[in-house]
Amino acid sequence: MVTLPADDAELRREALAAMQSGLLANLGVHPGDPARTRAVTIQSADQPARPLDGVEVEVSGVSPQDQSPRRLTARLVAVGTRAYQAVVLESGEGARDQRHAEQIEQFLGGFHPY
Repeated sequence: MVTLPADDAELRREALAAMQSGLLANLGVHPGDPARTRAVTIQSADQPARPLDGVEVEVSGVSPQDQSPRRLTARLVAVGTRAYQAVVLESGEGARDQRHAEQIEQFLGGFHPY
């Protein structure tokens, strides 16, 4: 979670863009390897829950340290003065297929920010 200096829509957009760029840079993704993004609705932890507009990012890369495959799936959302991310990083052969897709969806579906 990142706390923003003000409750401002432009700051939230900038924070989400910076978070996404940082995740991709840490994964070692080359500029020619596009990330797949899609809009998602993330339920807040409020009672009752409220829907929040978020983005899911999925990208594959190769670890610069050991040259093993990596796949990152993340959900990003910003609300008020906070920006959140939930991340799953797969490595090795599991990053090459969809064997864990259901578990990843279950984990990310349990992401409910305040």
